[in-house]
Amino acid sequence: SFEFVKLGMFYDPANATECITFWVNGIKQSTVLTRAALTAFTYIDANALGLMFAVVADASGTSGKVYHDWTAIYQLVP
Repeated sequence: SFEFVKLGMFYDPANATECITFWVNGIKQSTVLTRAALTAFTYIDANALGLMFAVVADASGTSGKVYHDWTAIYQLVP
């Protein structure tokens, strides 16, 4: 059975210790990404941060199932 989960990501380039934070069902997770870790990625100039949507395949790989309720994306003006 499937359970709907609300996922979130918050990007704050001014925060050195919690540049990116992750949220599950409105609860901030303990896993964070520091600004130093983010800038250490060698591919960051080529790829923007953003939404990635994946598809779940059945056991035989012949059928894909997607259950998506809604997406909201916004940016706070600095």
